[in-house]
Amino acid sequence: MSANVFTLYLFYEFITVFTYPLVAHHQDEEGYHGGRKYLVYLMGTSKLFLLPAMILTYVLCGTLDFRLGDIARGIFPPDANPTLVTITYCLYAAGLAKAAIMPLHNWLPSAMVAPTPVSALLHAVAVVKAGCSASAAYFLSVFGVNLMDTLGLGEVTAIFAAFTIVLGIRHCTDQG
Repeated sequence: MSANVFTLYLFYEFITVFTYPLVAHHQDEEGYHGGRKYLVYLMGTSKLFLLPAMILTYVLCGTLDFRLGDIARGIFPPDANPTLVTITYCLYAAGLAKAAIMPLHNWLPSAMVAPTPVSALLHAVAVVKAGCSASAAYFLSVFGVNLMDTLGLGEVTAIFAAFTIVLGIRHCTDQG
């Protein structure tokens, strides 16, 4: 429901801060370890990758406002440097660890130290879904379908998502 990249980023971070106590709920060594990993992965990737992506977006576009209702165009100008746009796209993708993409998914099993209802909330409802929703918002509203098609980013993203799904299923079946 955000109208711009900055607002989406801000509330994306709020989710991490507000759900951390749920992960460290038991207040034992395992809970604190899981909570630490949760914060490092989720806040670390967003600071390391999403902030530079936002800066590059602003430098290249002059705005952080989504072009709502027009996912075909996105906000990048037609004359934007394709290399810088691709780098920006990769930074956004790497900064979205909440979506539990490979290889930035390792926080997810560590967050399972929380009680079962909390783990279900974190995994199925709040955190992972927020990561997937943010991914869709960034990719469609910032880059747009046309630019992603022109640069071949949609196919790469689909392959990467499929890789994550297949390895996730394989990991689950290996665990029993």
